[in-house]
Amino acid sequence: MRVLVTGAGGYLGRSVITGLVERGYHVIACSRSGALVAPASQAMALDVTDRIQVRRVLQALRPDVILHLAGFIPSRIETFEDMKQSELVNLYGTQILSEEAAKLELKKFIFASSIAVYGDAPLNGAAFLESDDLEPRGAYGRHKAAAEAAVSSSLSDRCVMIALRFAGLHGPPRKSGVIFRYCEAAKLGKPLSVLEPDSVFNFLWVADAAKACLASIEAPLSCGAHVFNIAGGTPIALNEVAKRILAITHSRSSIVLGTGTTRRQVMDISAARKDLRFTPANLSQLLGVLCDER
Repeated sequence: MRVLVTGAGGYLGRSVITGLVERGYHVIACSRSGALVAPASQAMALDVTDRIQVRRVLQALRPDVILHLAGFIPSRIETFEDMKQSELVNLYGTQILSEEAAKLELKKFIFASSIAVYGDAPLNGAAFLESDDLEPRGAYGRHKAAAEAAVSSSLSDRCVMIALRFAGLHGPPRKSGVIFRYCEAAKLGKPLSVLEPDSVFNFLWVADAAKACLASIEAPLSCGAHVFNIAGGTPIALNEVAKRILAITHSRSSIVLGTGTTRRQVMDISAARKDLRFTPANLSQLLGVLCDER
């Protein structure tokens, strides 16, 4: 089976490609540069915002599956330039790709959406469900939500369309994110600054996100639109994360608690567990790996 991966050179793309090749898929690694991403079968330059190029590449390669991971993540404080780039790549790029994919005999179109399509807190007070009304946060969330609708409109009656709503990704080789910062501070003996101590998340390891992509390719789903929340299995407050990291690293660092807004960014992953057989690694394993990074 021929699998075309956009965003192949990115954080998630590289992890996914390794898993695809290990399973015997013919992987076409697509990126703006066209650089080969080992161990992909072949590479192709592809700018998803260029309709003519997208059409030419898809018609020439005719993949069985498209795994669309290319995207633009704005800075934490969105600038006007960030918002325009997000609209161009996350919305229009995805729309172009799905419209051109509709001209193929495609088996599956899978793309990376985000927890940002939801609001600030779950309606039920516990966890976001795929059936919840969307209340996107910021330009990135709005564009991801609109992209879901665009892909569904183009492809839901032609093939299996899957939107994977990912929680924030963590794990090597990325050296950013709240868990990485806590681990680094603990190892250096510096205070852990926990700005939102009571905010709760179910953190997602990049390796688990890659597993969800692979499971989506292999799951026997019916033609039509499918949406799955993809996150870690253990909701945890940031203050508790800091405490566990101090215990794992045997650090004598202190924890400095802030008074930031309390958020609950937790997704229910029951549907992914059932239909994709998705099982994330436990949080202790994730923390152990990150704290051991040098």
